[in-house]
Amino acid sequence: MEVILNQPGKYLYIRRVGERGIVVVDRELCRSFAISRERVIEDWIVQSSDDLRPEHLLPLLELQPEVVLIGSGRKLQFPSPESMAFLLSRGIGCEVMDNAAVARTFNVLANEDRAVVAAFILPN
Repeated sequence: MEVILNQPGKYLYIRRVGERGIVVVDRELCRSFAISRERVIEDWIVQSSDDLRPEHLLPLLELQPEVVLIGSGRKLQFPSPESMAFLLSRGIGCEVMDNAAVARTFNVLANEDRAVVAAFILPN
């Protein structure tokens, strides 16, 4: 079996999901945000899954994802079907999970060099 050491410093990754925020590399973000391997979109306007509308997903498309992971907060809460359909109709996979599960999944997919975007909903 071959073991390969991947250096997480070569891409953005989630270090920790806490009660007050999420640590990206070495910076804690306490407002909703989206992240790809290369870029963070800070101060994403969404504050709850109930607020999420298709137009809020437009900035995520700029990151050219194959799959979007939506972190709904501490608990799993699905957004409107219209929001999910917005991504799926464009051939973009979409999964909704709690923030901790999205962080773990994002890190695995980013490590595999996948075009993944994670959007984390953090209440103000």
